[in-house]
Amino acid sequence: MGEKLAEEYESALRRYLRQEGEEPLFTVSEIAKKLIKDHAGPDVLMDIHANALSAVIRDEGTAEAATVMASANTLLLHAMMVFAMTYHSLFSQVKSDKKKLEQAYAELEKAHARLRDLDRLKLIFIASMSHELRTPLNSIIGFSSILLDEWTGGLSPEQKANLGIVLRAGRHLLSIVNDVIDVSKVESGMIEPMIEEFDLNDLIDEAVLFVSKDILGKGLEIKVEAMRKALHTDRRRLLQSVLNLLSNAVKFTEKGVISISAYGSSEGDSVSISITDTGVGIRAEDIPRLFEPFCRLDSSVKAPGTGLGLYLTRKIVTEILGGEVDCQSGFGQGSRFTITIPVDIRARSFTMKGRSL
Repeated sequence: MGEKLAEEYESALRRYLRQEGEEPLFTVSEIAKKLIKDHAGPDVLMDIHANALSAVIRDEGTAEAATVMASANTLLLHAMMVFAMTYHSLFSQVKSDKKKLEQAYAELEKAHARLRDLDRLKLIFIASMSHELRTPLNSIIGFSSILLDEWTGGLSPEQKANLGIVLRAGRHLLSIVNDVIDVSKVESGMIEPMIEEFDLNDLIDEAVLFVSKDILGKGLEIKVEAMRKALHTDRRRLLQSVLNLLSNAVKFTEKGVISISAYGSSEGDSVSISITDTGVGIRAEDIPRLFEPFCRLDSSVKAPGTGLGLYLTRKIVTEILGGEVDCQSGFGQGSRFTITIPVDIRARSFTMKGRSL
């Protein structure tokens, strides 16, 4: 590359001496641009110039040296001007890019400050929801239960029916509030796993006990096959996730069987909890939307809820328990949801909202 440019420069100098117009000036301009493109400095151009000048003087003779040097200096000055203008243009561009970067950085700082304010407002919201809504709701639920149990005296059938509505509405609203608070906490990275040792079979039995009244009320059959296995993970959050899936199975199954099974992996380092129902099922095109927040799919069964349950379940399982949730379903054929988590959360490294465990 260097030899070719040197030959071109020497040829341009010879043509310039023969007064062949502006073409030699154009040639040295292109040579200067190529040198800049190859990150070569003016010193390389000076070396090329000196070699070309020596060769031409040797051929033309010392008597013509003054004329040759004058023409050569004109060419060199032209090439150096190309260097200067190109460097000035590059400097201006870098200066402009630097200014743009500084502006972008300032905008990022402002956006970061806004995000911090939003995060602070979220924390205030969570605290307010916890106190301002849950406290009176728990009171409503508690007093409704006392009245329904007739601790304070007998009730007419109509009074019992009305109190039953109040109790169900209170529990439903409390469930919504709890889901919203839990989602906010998980998304803010505020929930740390509370690790304890417990038996998987006992947790499954407890979950089934929670929904047994609803299962019997709908005349459904329940099948349980859960292994005994000691787990080291967040029991409360695992129970919450299993209950969410089990409650959904009961809600969307009008007749048939609900099966829950718990089994270990062949490697022994993880367990899976599968809940299978014979309910309405889910269309294939709707499955990707299942775990989105506030997702309510069209269904022949009208069940109460916020559309946060599955979203919260996946968040808890993936971001707190270090596992995954899977769904298999056929429309009109029922569904199968499976939670898979590590046996010992302490032995599995994963990231929860930027914090490594």
